[in-house]
This record gives sequence, C-alpha cells and structure tokens, in this order.
Amino acid sequence: VMTKLLGLRGKKAARQTDLLWTADYWRQPPTIAQFIDDGYYLGASLERTPDNEGLWPAWREWLIQNADLDSFLHNLVISGAIGIGKSLLMVTLILYRICLCASLRDPYRFFGLSRGSPIHFLLLSLSQDTLRATAWQSLLHLMSASPFFGEVCGYEQEKMRTGLELKLRIKAGSGPQVQLTLSGGSKGQHHIGRNVLGVALDEGNFRLEQDPQAYATNLFSDLRARMVSRFQRLGGFMPGLSVVASSAGEESCFTEQLIEQIDKAADPRGQLVLREAIYRVKPGLTLRPWWFKVWYGLPNIEPAISPGCY
Repeated sequence: VMTKLLGLRGKKAARQTDLLWTADYWRQPPTIAQFIDDGYYLGASLERTPDNEGLWPAWREWLIQNADLDSFLHNLVISGAIGIGKSLLMVTLILYRICLCASLRDPYRFFGLSRGSPIHFLLLSLSQDTLRATAWQSLLHLMSASPFFGEVCGYEQEKMRTGLELKLRIKAGSGPQVQLTLSGGSKGQHHIGRNVLGVALDEGNFRLEQDPQAYATNLFSDLRARMVSRFQRLGGFMPGLSVVASSAGEESCFTEQLIEQIDKAADPRGQLVLREAIYRVKPGLTLRPWWFKVWYGLPNIEPAISPGCY
C-alpha cells in the first residue's frame, strides 16, 4: 500500500512540475546538465573525447551546482590562472541563458519589456579583431554544431560569417515571433538603449585604453545599472547575467573592486567569484605531495617562484 501511495504522489508531483514549466515556457527548458551533455544542444562540442578537449569535468560540476534552472546567479567574476578555460565557461553560460530565453512562451511579458523590442546578449572585448579571435569564435563554433540553435533559433552559419551581430528569430509555439540579438562590441556605445539581458566582458582586453581601470569600471557599472533597472523583479530576483573574466596574474583595480563589491553583497546565490588554479581543474594532472609559493600580481613585475618548497 505504501509503495502505491508513494507512486501516486510521484505521478502527482510530476504533473504539478509539468504545469509549472508550461505556465512560462512553450518548450520544456533543458537543465544545465542536458544543455552541456545532449548532442541536441552543446554535447557535440563539449563532450570530452580523445580528439576533443571539451569541457573539463570540474567546470561541468560547477555549472550543475551553480547555474541550473533554479539558479539565482546574476553576477559572476571568473578569475584564476591563464589557461583554465575561462572563455569557454563564460560563453557556455551566455548560450544557456539564450536557450532559456528562447524557450519562454512570452519573453516580453516575462521580462516586462515592450512587445517587439529585441532582447540583447552582448560580448565585449578590446577590438572587433580581438573578439573574433577569442570568445566570438568559440561561440560560433558551439552554435554551429548545435541542432537547437539551428532549428529553434534560426541560426544559419553560412549567412552569418561577417559582422559581429547575430539575429536569432524564435517562433514561440503559436505565439508571436521573438527576436534575440547576440552582438559583439568593443565600446560603450554598443549597448546604449538596448535591452541587454546578458553581458560577458573580458576585463583584461581593455587595458590598452588610456585609463583602462576607469574605462572598464564605468562600462561595467553602466551595464549593470541598466540591467538591474530593466530586469530586477520583486523579491530581488534578477534574470539578467553579467560575467567578467580576468586572469589572476593580471588583475587590475577594476576586478579587485568588483570582487570586493560581491564579497560585501554577501549574496552567495546571486553573486559569485570563481578563482581556480589550473592544477585544481585540469584533468589528468598527477600532483605531488609537496608545493611551492608563487609571487604574482605586482605591476610591471613578472611572476616568480618563491624560494623553498613545502
């Protein structure tokens, strides 16, 4: 009898769950694990094989723990060693938020926007050439190998090889067509007046500006202020996402100020700082029981190994 009761409760709970997602979505949104692993989404590109480095297991577990459907994450700094996969992690997060937005029944009503106004996701870098060679190239590769972005979002690689703007048109079931725009930019004017729901900024690529710390600070602060004013919901829920990537060996005042702000906010569900060493995340490394200290982060001084081992 207890088994039957538990079975009925399980079926009832499943029906209630279905009703919950159908209230807001025209298609069932994938979990972050499905988005990473399933070949219909990014599985073909992120799967680790002998011929493909893919997404490292440590990042997969981090995404499942912190960026799933029930996540409140809206502000993230990805720091740490060079070569730990910051750009791939950043692009994966942005594409997942695009996927969730494309699955909504009525994004305009959900986000409180004027009907028909485009919803923007923005990637920022020092220059268009820099962006093409880094995050933008990674983003195009992931989208090209994903049936979801072709079938649901209308992504066509052969028509989108020039320029740094992709117009994704989603037919949300029987509802009106929804337009999402994914843009690449290098200056503050690239986001003026736009409904920016997601932004990824490589802070290190802004250091050639005349005053790079002030430039990055002002740009990011402006983006965050606009995002909060347009998308902040009751109860503090913030559906937008901002991601800043910066290598630990080259951190500037801007990154440190942002990290300090996140620490002071004390919002572990919504604002996080991710700092990892390559030996903690790269698979296949064999670590010895001893270690040594490294000096880094001093202006105009190369990183150096401290004397002695421990």
